[in-house]
Amino acid sequence: MSTKVLVVDDDPGVRAMLYRHLSDKGWSVDVASEKEEGLALLSCCEYQAVVTDLRLSKHSLSDGMEIIALARARFPAAAIVACTGYDDADLFVRARRHGATEVLLKPARLAVLSRALSSIR
Repeated sequence: MSTKVLVVDDDPGVRAMLYRHLSDKGWSVDVASEKEEGLALLSCCEYQAVVTDLRLSKHSLSDGMEIIALARARFPAAAIVACTGYDDADLFVRARRHGATEVLLKPARLAVLSRALSSIR
């Protein structure tokens, strides 16, 4: 059985790129385009890793935090990687406090993302 990862990002290009990259690395990948879809998948499926954008809508920076918090509550040992295009130290700290194991500034290099996820494989 392959290791499962959930990718949550509102940008279809980012979702497709991460899906291809992680699938090529042997992961079983589920994708979600919005907070509600991500929360639903987290509620019904088991994941060893989650990669989420922090800002999943134009109006809220808390969407990604909700994904992180539920993922951490359901899967305490999971690798949770938050990605953001906002270079804001307070945002990085908030993501860590919600349970992110790593916070990456977009555009994140795929090799850096792979290293962040390698601890659970």
